[in-house]
Amino acid sequence: MDESDLRNILARNPAIRVSDPGKIPAQESERRAPDALASVATGETPGMGVPRVCFKFYRTRLVDVDALNPKDLLDGLIKAGLLPGDEVGKIILSPPVQVKVAHRHQEETVITIRYHD
Repeated sequence: MDESDLRNILARNPAIRVSDPGKIPAQESERRAPDALASVATGETPGMGVPRVCFKFYRTRLVDVDALNPKDLLDGLIKAGLLPGDEVGKIILSPPVQVKVAHRHQEETVITIRYHD
């Protein structure tokens, strides 16, 4: 893209203002409301004990046991702050469970997190 292309784009978009034609300034990011779980999902709550995590997969086709790898789901829970980490001693991971359902609209994944002292 050269300067003439940039000027053509700017001419079609009057809302964009550029002080230096060589670079377009970043817009200020809008303040987002905090996530609904942010206040309760600090990852470590004193006195709650070690969380036990169980994954239950409801599927029309059951898969081999080695295909049930909830690693990505576990990483998502950690990133969201719902779990303190996946290191040994920080969580107890129950073996994943599969349940056969009759129709695709019944498929779902249920994640249960229970805290024990």
